[in-house]
Amino acid sequence: MKINEHYNLYDYQAWDFIADAEIDFFLGNVVKYLARYPYKNQSIEDLEKALDYFTHPACRVLSPEKWVYKQPYINKFIEQFADGQRLLLIEALSPLANKETFKELIYKELALYGVNK
Repeated sequence: MKINEHYNLYDYQAWDFIADAEIDFFLGNVVKYLARYPYKNQSIEDLEKALDYFTHPACRVLSPEKWVYKQPYINKFIEQFADGQRLLLIEALSPLANKETFKELIYKELALYGVNK
């Protein structure tokens, strides 16, 4: 299987984290797109996809119980990222995650790429 470069940047890969933390399809895609967006030619598209998945009605944030139980995996995963990426991942994975707050954070990140929403 061919693995793209942007997936080899970290010791703890997004798909391993998603499996270990038992994250559902929608939130798993948010994690995937946030983990790779700075390293692909599709940064804007990946940020927009993360927003689409996170704001989808079927996307469920982690319950407080699951968040506490999965905290070692979450910490191990997010510590690999730079501040902007880390902030987005923390918000997406928080049991207190708010779709409007996440949207504002994505819009701020998109502004860095010259996209104003």
